[in-house]
Amino acid sequence: MDSLDGGQVRCLTRGKSYNEHASFSPDGRHIVWMSSQDNRNNGTDWWLMDADGSHQRRLTHFNLPGYPEGSGTPAFAGLVHWAPNGVQLLGGVQYSLLKQEGRIILMSLDDSVIGK
Repeated sequence: MDSLDGGQVRCLTRGKSYNEHASFSPDGRHIVWMSSQDNRNNGTDWWLMDADGSHQRRLTHFNLPGYPEGSGTPAFAGLVHWAPNGVQLLGGVQYSLLKQEGRIILMSLDDSVIGK
């Protein structure tokens, strides 16, 4: 697909999932974004992909039973920001959109996740 200025535009996500808040890692090798993919309760989690859209993998499990970060109710991962070290991520998760209740989450990615 061509953009209005003649450059190339490419879709990196597919399907009917809700996808938003994408952010490049400091080295430009990865993208983290928020998605409802694989969440039956319509909540969202953070996912990671290579900059070309390949190797998509889930980072969090806020909405899946049996995971330590799961709350038992829909959770909505929001904006996330990379630390300059390219290993830590800081983001907000809301547990009630009506009451605006949420938490700030700090994640540290290990080498197996980011391929260092």
